[in-house]
Amino acid sequence: MKKKLLAFFLFAFNLTVAYGQAQQNLLLQDAGNHVMVQKYVDIKGSPFYNADWQTGTLTLMTNKVYKDMSMKYDEVADKVYIKAANDGLILLNDKVKEFVLDFSGPNGNEVKVFRLGYSNIPDASPDSYFEVLIDGKAQLLKKITKIIQENREYNSASSTKTFIDVVKYYIFIQGNGILIKRDKKSILKALSDKQPALETYIKENNLNLKAELDIKKLLVYYNSL
Repeated sequence: MKKKLLAFFLFAFNLTVAYGQAQQNLLLQDAGNHVMVQKYVDIKGSPFYNADWQTGTLTLMTNKVYKDMSMKYDEVADKVYIKAANDGLILLNDKVKEFVLDFSGPNGNEVKVFRLGYSNIPDASPDSYFEVLIDGKAQLLKKITKIIQENREYNSASSTKTFIDVVKYYIFIQGNGILIKRDKKSILKALSDKQPALETYIKENNLNLKAELDIKKLLVYYNSL
Protein backbone atom coordinates (compact mmCIF):
# COMPACT_ATOMS: atom_id res chain seq x y z
CA MET A 1 0.00 0.00 0.00
CA LYS A 2 2.80 2.40 0.95
CA LYS A 3 4.59 1.66 -2.33
CA LYS A 4 1.42 2.42 -4.29
CA LEU A 5 0.96 5.73 -2.46
CA LEU A 6 4.58 6.69 -3.04
CA ALA A 7 4.29 5.85 -6.74
CA PHE A 8 1.12 7.95 -6.97
CA PHE A 9 2.74 10.98 -5.31
CA LEU A 10 5.81 10.72 -7.52
CA PHE A 11 3.58 10.55 -10.59
CA ALA A 12 1.61 13.60 -9.45
CA PHE A 13 4.82 15.54 -8.72
CA ASN A 14 6.33 14.72 -12.11
CA LEU A 15 3.08 15.68 -13.80
CA THR A 16 3.10 19.06 -12.03
CA VAL A 17 6.73 19.71 -13.00
CA ALA A 18 6.04 18.75 -16.61
CA TYR A 19 3.00 21.03 -16.71
CA GLY A 20 4.99 23.94 -15.32
CA GLN A 21 7.78 23.41 -17.86
CA ALA A 22 5.28 23.23 -20.72
CA GLN A 23 3.67 26.45 -19.54
CA GLN A 24 7.06 28.19 -19.42
CA ASN A 25 7.97 26.98 -22.91
CA LEU A 26 4.69 28.36 -24.25
CA LEU A 27 5.27 31.62 -22.41
CA LEU A 28 8.75 32.10 -23.86
CA GLN A 29 7.41 31.33 -27.32
CA ASP A 30 4.54 33.82 -27.00
CA ALA A 31 6.66 36.53 -25.38
CA GLY A 32 9.27 36.52 -28.12
CA ASN A 33 12.98 36.82 -27.40
CA HIS A 34 14.18 37.10 -23.84
CA VAL A 35 17.36 38.36 -22.27
CA MET A 36 19.36 37.30 -19.26
CA VAL A 37 20.07 39.91 -16.64
CA GLN A 38 22.89 40.07 -14.15
CA LYS A 39 22.28 39.71 -10.44
CA TYR A 40 23.25 42.41 -7.96
CA VAL A 41 26.54 41.81 -6.17
CA ASP A 42 28.16 43.06 -2.97
CA ILE A 43 24.95 44.56 -1.61
CA LYS A 44 23.40 43.55 1.70
CA GLY A 45 19.82 42.31 1.54
CA SER A 46 17.79 41.43 -1.53
CA PRO A 47 16.48 43.53 -4.42
CA PHE A 48 13.43 41.29 -4.69
CA TYR A 49 10.00 41.43 -3.09
CA ASN A 50 10.75 37.89 -1.98
CA ALA A 51 14.30 36.57 -2.12
CA ASP A 52 13.06 33.06 -2.92
CA TRP A 53 11.41 32.00 -6.15
CA GLN A 54 7.66 32.42 -5.82
CA THR A 55 5.01 30.49 -7.73
CA GLY A 56 2.18 32.44 -9.28
CA THR A 57 0.24 33.54 -12.33
CA LEU A 58 1.18 36.20 -14.84
CA THR A 59 -0.75 37.96 -17.58
CA LEU A 60 0.92 39.43 -20.65
CA MET A 61 -0.16 42.60 -22.42
CA THR A 62 -1.83 40.30 -24.98
CA ASN A 63 -4.06 39.06 -22.10
CA LYS A 64 -2.57 35.57 -22.29
CA VAL A 65 -2.45 34.00 -18.84
CA TYR A 66 0.20 31.59 -17.58
CA LYS A 67 -0.11 29.72 -14.30
CA ASP A 68 2.39 28.00 -12.02
CA MET A 69 5.28 30.21 -13.06
CA SER A 70 8.35 30.67 -10.83
CA MET A 71 8.84 34.41 -10.52
CA LYS A 72 10.81 37.11 -8.77
CA TYR A 73 9.90 40.80 -8.62
CA ASP A 74 12.87 43.18 -8.64
CA GLU A 75 11.85 46.27 -6.65
CA VAL A 76 14.95 48.22 -7.67
CA ALA A 77 14.50 47.86 -11.44
CA ASP A 78 10.69 47.47 -11.15
CA LYS A 79 10.78 44.34 -13.32
CA VAL A 80 9.33 40.85 -12.97
CA TYR A 81 11.44 37.86 -14.01
CA ILE A 82 10.77 34.18 -14.55
CA LYS A 83 13.10 31.36 -13.62
CA ALA A 84 15.61 30.10 -16.17
CA ALA A 85 16.73 26.48 -16.34
CA ASN A 86 20.03 27.37 -14.61
CA ASP A 87 18.22 29.28 -11.83
CA GLY A 88 18.98 32.55 -13.62
CA LEU A 89 16.60 35.39 -14.41
CA ILE A 90 14.66 35.82 -17.65
CA LEU A 91 13.19 39.18 -18.58
CA LEU A 92 10.34 38.84 -21.06
CA ASN A 93 10.25 41.20 -24.02
CA ASP A 94 6.46 41.18 -23.95
CA LYS A 95 5.54 43.12 -20.81
CA VAL A 96 3.77 41.46 -17.95
CA LYS A 97 0.75 43.63 -17.19
CA GLU A 98 -0.24 41.75 -14.03
CA PHE A 99 1.26 39.04 -11.87
CA VAL A 100 -0.07 37.26 -8.82
CA LEU A 101 2.19 35.65 -6.22
CA ASP A 102 0.89 32.80 -4.07
CA PHE A 103 1.84 32.74 -0.40
CA SER A 104 1.14 30.38 2.47
CA GLY A 105 0.83 32.20 5.77
CA PRO A 106 -0.41 31.64 9.31
CA ASN A 107 -3.92 32.55 8.19
CA GLY A 108 -3.90 30.17 5.23
CA ASN A 109 -3.13 30.82 1.59
CA GLU A 110 -3.11 34.37 0.31
CA VAL A 111 -2.22 36.08 -2.94
CA LYS A 112 -0.41 39.31 -3.74
CA VAL A 113 -1.57 41.10 -6.90
CA PHE A 114 0.75 43.45 -8.81
CA ARG A 115 -0.42 45.52 -11.77
CA LEU A 116 0.89 48.17 -14.14
CA GLY A 117 -0.86 50.63 -16.45
CA TYR A 118 -1.88 53.26 -13.92
CA SER A 119 -1.66 56.88 -15.06
CA ASN A 120 -1.81 60.17 -13.17
CA ILE A 121 0.09 58.86 -10.16
CA PRO A 122 2.79 61.13 -8.68
CA ASP A 123 6.38 60.04 -9.41
CA ALA A 124 5.24 56.98 -11.34
CA SER A 125 4.83 55.92 -14.95
CA PRO A 126 2.35 53.55 -16.62
CA ASP A 127 5.21 50.99 -16.55
CA SER A 128 5.36 51.04 -12.72
CA TYR A 129 3.99 48.03 -10.84
CA PHE A 130 1.75 48.59 -7.84
CA GLU A 131 0.53 46.06 -5.33
CA VAL A 132 -3.27 46.18 -5.39
CA LEU A 133 -4.35 45.91 -1.76
CA ILE A 134 -8.01 46.75 -2.45
CA ASP A 135 -9.72 46.74 -5.84
CA GLY A 136 -12.92 48.58 -6.75
CA LYS A 137 -14.08 52.10 -7.53
CA ALA A 138 -11.46 53.29 -5.06
CA GLN A 139 -8.31 51.21 -5.14
CA LEU A 140 -5.71 51.07 -2.40
CA LEU A 141 -2.27 50.72 -3.96
CA LYS A 142 1.08 50.08 -2.34
CA LYS A 143 4.46 50.79 -3.87
CA ILE A 144 7.70 49.49 -2.38
CA THR A 145 10.76 50.86 -4.14
CA LYS A 146 14.13 49.53 -3.11
CA ILE A 147 17.02 51.96 -3.26
CA ILE A 148 20.70 51.20 -2.79
CA GLN A 149 22.17 53.11 0.12
CA GLU A 150 25.94 53.38 0.53
CA ASN A 151 27.43 53.90 3.99
CA ARG A 152 31.03 54.53 4.91
CA GLU A 153 32.21 53.95 8.45
CA TYR A 154 34.10 56.77 10.16
CA ASN A 155 37.81 56.61 9.32
CA SER A 156 37.22 53.64 7.03
CA ALA A 157 38.41 53.36 3.43
CA SER A 158 35.66 50.89 2.56
CA SER A 159 31.90 51.31 2.34
CA THR A 160 28.91 48.99 2.45
CA LYS A 161 25.85 49.00 0.23
CA THR A 162 22.41 48.01 1.46
CA PHE A 163 18.97 47.69 -0.09
CA ILE A 164 16.53 50.05 1.66
CA ASP A 165 12.72 49.95 1.30
CA VAL A 166 10.80 53.12 0.46
CA VAL A 167 7.08 52.45 1.00
CA LYS A 168 4.27 54.62 -0.34
CA TYR A 169 0.47 54.23 -0.37
CA TYR A 170 -1.96 55.66 -2.91
CA ILE A 171 -5.71 55.81 -3.32
CA PHE A 172 -6.57 55.55 -7.01
CA ILE A 173 -9.98 57.04 -7.66
CA GLN A 174 -11.68 58.58 -10.70
CA GLY A 175 -8.57 58.09 -12.83
CA ASN A 176 -6.15 59.75 -10.42
CA GLY A 177 -3.69 58.43 -7.87
CA ILE A 178 -3.51 60.32 -4.59
CA LEU A 179 -0.46 59.85 -2.39
CA ILE A 180 -1.64 59.33 1.19
CA LYS A 181 -0.10 59.18 4.61
CA ARG A 182 -1.22 56.52 7.01
CA ASP A 183 -3.40 58.84 9.06
CA LYS A 184 -7.05 59.82 9.27
CA LYS A 185 -6.69 63.34 7.88
CA SER A 186 -4.85 62.30 4.73
CA ILE A 187 -7.13 59.35 3.93
CA LEU A 188 -10.39 61.23 4.54
CA LYS A 189 -9.17 64.06 2.32
CA ALA A 190 -8.74 61.60 -0.54
CA LEU A 191 -12.23 60.16 0.12
CA SER A 192 -13.91 63.46 0.95
CA ASP A 193 -17.17 62.69 -0.89
CA LYS A 194 -18.11 60.16 1.83
CA GLN A 195 -16.34 61.75 4.79
CA PRO A 196 -19.24 61.81 7.33
CA ALA A 197 -20.06 58.14 6.77
CA LEU A 198 -16.39 57.19 6.94
CA GLU A 199 -15.83 59.09 10.18
CA THR A 200 -18.75 57.23 11.75
CA TYR A 201 -17.39 53.89 10.53
CA ILE A 202 -13.91 54.66 11.88
CA LYS A 203 -15.30 55.56 15.29
CA GLU A 204 -17.73 52.63 15.56
CA ASN A 205 -15.07 50.10 14.53
CA ASN A 206 -12.20 51.72 16.42
CA LEU A 207 -9.98 51.78 13.32
CA ASN A 208 -6.33 52.73 13.60
CA LEU A 209 -5.47 54.26 10.23
CA LYS A 210 -1.77 53.89 10.83
CA ALA A 211 -2.34 50.16 10.36
CA GLU A 212 -2.50 48.83 6.79
CA LEU A 213 -5.21 46.32 7.69
CA ASP A 214 -7.54 49.02 9.02
CA ILE A 215 -6.97 51.22 5.97
CA LYS A 216 -7.99 48.23 3.85
CA LYS A 217 -11.15 47.81 5.92
CA LEU A 218 -12.03 51.45 5.39
CA LEU A 219 -11.57 51.18 1.61
CA VAL A 220 -13.78 48.08 1.49
CA TYR A 221 -16.45 50.01 3.36
CA TYR A 222 -16.09 53.04 1.08
CA ASN A 223 -16.56 50.85 -1.99
CA SER A 224 -19.75 49.44 -0.48
CA LEU A 225 -21.41 52.88 -0.16
